[in-house]
Amino acid sequence: MKIYPVIHVHEVDVHREVDIARQHDVAGVFLIDHDRDDARLMAAVAAVTHAHPGFFVGVNVIRRPLAAAIGVLESAFGDDLPVDAIWADFIDLDAPPAPTHWRGMHFGGVAFKHQPPVPLGDLPSVGAAARDRADVVTTSGEGTGRAADPVRLRALREGLAGRPLALASGVTPDNIVDYRGLVDHVLVASGIAGAEGMDEHKLATLMTKEGDS
Repeated sequence: MKIYPVIHVHEVDVHREVDIARQHDVAGVFLIDHDRDDARLMAAVAAVTHAHPGFFVGVNVIRRPLAAAIGVLESAFGDDLPVDAIWADFIDLDAPPAPTHWRGMHFGGVAFKHQPPVPLGDLPSVGAAARDRADVVTTSGEGTGRAADPVRLRALREGLAGRPLALASGVTPDNIVDYRGLVDHVLVASGIAGAEGMDEHKLATLMTKEGDS
């Protein structure tokens, strides 16, 4: 599994968070602003990508699909977007895929928290519908910090037919081994959170247990 700490730029010292993450051989980080302050988020993207060239940086332009997220980034950076991945909260499976010139990785949310719940029996077909609409289909548990049911992950993977799956809620040092072989990417925030942002000990433990798996 590849591990990506999710950094809430409206709450923490972003540079401190990235420095901690980089000390523990994470695959990269994702930046998000839950206040939907696009200017603050774009400033964080600019600061992190400037300070850490070559390091994998993704962004979630919250509550926007891929095309709208690209638009926000282009308004700040022009055509040469500095991020490696865009994580969009949802994929509209009922609409034709929107054409885009994006060449980075698209993490697209399906069966995600705050979306209408998907019955277990429908998850294989949802996975099949989503697998060609995102580079990495991304799902979650029922809410922030709530662990995903491995049974539901297996059903979603059935429809993905070998395409990668990311999990973006509820992963902790205590349960990461439960997702062995079920997910390829883990986006984690609350599971490694401390009183002042990222808890370095929790992250180190998570990475050790992931490596042991």
